[in-house]
Parts: sequence; structure tokens; C-alpha cells
Amino acid sequence: MALNSSMMSSKKADWETPQELFERLDAVFHFQLDAAASAANTKCARFFDERNSCFLQPWTPGPGLVKSAVRRRVCRLRQTRPGRIRAQ
Repeated sequence: MALNSSMMSSKKADWETPQELFERLDAVFHFQLDAAASAANTKCARFFDERNSCFLQPWTPGPGLVKSAVRRRVCRLRQTRPGRIRAQ
């Protein structure tokens, strides 16, 4: 993937993820939402743009994200407080 000068320009306010990079990441993460896009440069069918800002949306983490966060916290507690946190 080649970088060009327009990618590094501060004159541009509507940055777009290069298609090749998006495709490589999408193969791993399977994106369903483009949280910072426009109708002209969105990479997903669902997207937020300047009028429908991602910062104004209600957000609830999915169950997988919650489980992952809880697991990480339990692992940290087991390391810092051995014997106090038991496996279920």
C-alpha cells in the first residue's frame, strides 16, 4: 500500500481508510459499522457521518466485549490478589 501526499495533508478534513487496508482488517474483524464516514467514502452499509455523529449515539457493548473485559479483570485480580479469586 503506497502512501501519497494527500494522505498526510492537514488540508483534508474527510480522511478515508485506504481500501486495501480496510479489506485486510475486515477479513479479520468483519466490520458491520463505519463509525466515521460519509456517504461518499463509507466502507460499510451502516455508517455514521457528520450529521449522524458516532459521538451522539447510545452505545452498549456486545456480550462478547463484556465477557472479554470481565475475563481480563478477573485475570488481573488473580495476579494481584492470589487466593482471593477462585475459578468457577
